[in-house]
Amino acid sequence: MYRSLKIALLRQIMDSLQQTSNSLTSVAPSLLTILSSTPYYDEPDIAHWLQEICSQFIGTYDRIMRRQRQDVLRMMLDTFSRYPEIMIDHNAAFIQTIAQVIYACPNTTSAQQAKILYALYLNESRIALYVLKVEREKYYRRHGTLIFESCPE
Repeated sequence: MYRSLKIALLRQIMDSLQQTSNSLTSVAPSLLTILSSTPYYDEPDIAHWLQEICSQFIGTYDRIMRRQRQDVLRMMLDTFSRYPEIMIDHNAAFIQTIAQVIYACPNTTSAQQAKILYALYLNESRIALYVLKVEREKYYRRHGTLIFESCPE
């Protein structure tokens, strides 16, 4: 009933916040918690703005992340999809996000999205080399040699 009014008011707030020189870091958790749900996140311009805030938010939780609501986790996945470089830049936050989604939201589209993102992450050149090294070390410990077919030397 008030959907269009809520959207219009939020756009006014967005405009106001975008014009300020103040950092949104202190209010980012509240913004994401409230605005990551319908009807706000369904609006493309609002979703884009929130994903920019979310990328900053992710940076603040690059060590230990508190548990997030499913809507916030979905937005975080969308942010990692939109800005894939932050999967590497904020590795700890990315891994914690994937773990929370897989644990809290199994058998959902978010869990599928998390698995796809994690596969992309593992195939990213800077990560793939490390994964390959770990697999080689495991193989060497098991078989005493690095000669094997699955990973070239």
